Amino acid sequence: MIETLVSYEHRTAGFSLPLPESWQAVEDPQPAVPLVALEPDRGGIFRCNVVVSVDQVPEGLDVAGWQAGAEPMMRQAMQDFLLLDLEELQVGGRPAMYRLAHHLVPDLGPVTMAQWMLLRAGRGHTLTFSIGTMEYETRADLFVDIARGFRFAESGGEN
Repeated sequence: MIETLVSYEHRTAGFSLPLPESWQAVEDPQPAVPLVALEPDRGGIFRCNVVVSVDQVPEGLDVAGWQAGAEPMMRQAMQDFLLLDLEELQVGGRPAMYRLAHHLVPDLGPVTMAQWMLLRAGRGHTLTFSIGTMEYETRADLFVDIARGFRFAESGGEN
């Protein structure tokens, strides 16, 4: 499935990223979540989505320290959570982490979740991509394209 990507900018949260043109972008649906983008409804099939969340990170923590407590919380919050990959890497020249995991969404089935986490100016930014597991292989490149296009606005201090 080829999807046309268009630029999306969240002015108050200070980031931009490409999103599929047909997706619905919901701004600020809850505190610390400036964006939820959803593919069109497909009648009972898990809707592929992108969520950007922003957390305050205690001073002195690097990205690995910030993420150290995430897995136990995910295991508690997500049914049948299974960590598949966790690695440190660079995104745009800054330290980051990548997580690939699986969990079950009742009534919708197995879901694969890919996350990129990075720090900027004392805040942790997480891009979470979720899709029905059986579709992951056909759309994983879309997630990578979106993550590669994630940019911080020029204003706002650097870490």
